[in-house]
Amino acid sequence: MAQVPDHHIGSLELRDFFERLADKWDSLTAPGTMESIEGIFARLEIDPAGRVLDIGSGTGILLPFLLQRLDDGGSVVEMDIAGGMLKKCRERVSDRRIAFVQGDVRRLPFRAGAFNLVLCHNTFPHFTDQPESLREMGRVTAAGGRLVISHTMSREAVNSFHHNLGGEVGHDTLPEDDVLVNWLEEGGFRYPSIENVPDRYLAVAWKGE
Repeated sequence: MAQVPDHHIGSLELRDFFERLADKWDSLTAPGTMESIEGIFARLEIDPAGRVLDIGSGTGILLPFLLQRLDDGGSVVEMDIAGGMLKKCRERVSDRRIAFVQGDVRRLPFRAGAFNLVLCHNTFPHFTDQPESLREMGRVTAAGGRLVISHTMSREAVNSFHHNLGGEVGHDTLPEDDVLVNWLEEGGFRYPSIENVPDRYLAVAWKGE
């Protein structure tokens, strides 16, 4: 296995960074964030019976938007590298459609094709070896399913924000469009679309047959 570089998710250093933030994570939500997330979800047309994997779920900021769109046949796996984030999520939301898993995106503990929607909200810049992570996400996405990478600000704003924070996340960035498209295709995804505007970054791609 490749050595895990510093300053990326998957390292003990970054896991501990997010563990330390878990108790105050919700208080860091910027004004207008929920409205921006609603705008993202309005574009996704969630399958009510969908099997959803929320990678880097944090304390569950996406759950209200997911649960109101899923019926009794739908399900969500909240997955995060930091156990403290998942603990806060469990305390906040109780629903039989939700499962909680602590894990690393490079080694997803799920069978091939387990999900028809994989979400990475505010998380992709932190992944160690982004191409490898996309291949692993491609493995667990069912044929015809989707991968969504989203942020409530533009790529330029995301990258600048992490650079200014420095430390564990100072080098964590969203790649340029052509780079991401190549990686998506290597991961088995097709028909990628990327929207990069001041209040939203939204990349969507479909898993090929």
